[in-house]
Parts: sequence; C-alpha cells; structure tokens
Amino acid sequence: MTTRKKMALGAALWCVSFVLGIFLMSVAASYQEAKSRDQVPAKGEAKAPQPIEIQGIENTFRLSPRLYSGGDPHGAEALAALKKLGVRTIISVDGATPDVETARK
Repeated sequence: MTTRKKMALGAALWCVSFVLGIFLMSVAASYQEAKSRDQVPAKGEAKAPQPIEIQGIENTFRLSPRLYSGGDPHGAEALAALKKLGVRTIISVDGATPDVETARK
C-alpha cells in the first residue's frame, strides 16, 4: 500500500470516528435531558401507556412524551388536536389512503 493510500485511509477513518463521536455525544445529551425531566423510567421500570381522549381518534394512548398510538384521525378537529400535542408525523400501518388535503390545512 502506498503512502498516499495510507494517508487517505487514515483521514477517512478519522472522519468516521469524529462523526460517530459527535453522534454518540448528541444521543447521550438527549438522554440526560430527558432523564433530568423525569421522562426516562428507572432501570427495570417501564411506564405503562396512558390512555388519552382525542375527539375523532379511537383508542389513543401516550406511549412516551413524544410517541402516541391510536386509530385513524377523522376530520380537521382530530388533526388540530394532534398538532396541539406536537405531533408532526403520522404513520399508517393499515394501508389506507390518508386524507392528505385535510392534514395540510
């Protein structure tokens, strides 16, 4: 292996290590922030899903501070309630076509 190839390989490994280090520090900081707000359960302790009422959505549960589960949102009122909770992404697993136009409004 030539000296130039060794230098290029070393530089590439350094860059990958640097990016990985930044990522891991970000994850650790995010975890510490959530833990300081008492949003991370103690080791071996799991928080049960909390049922919540949202008009236009059946079987809605708060799984974590940023994750909800429930039925298909029906109408603008349901979508407005999700927006108020800070929901920005809805994932459908039933294959139905979503009402994108109402969601955009």
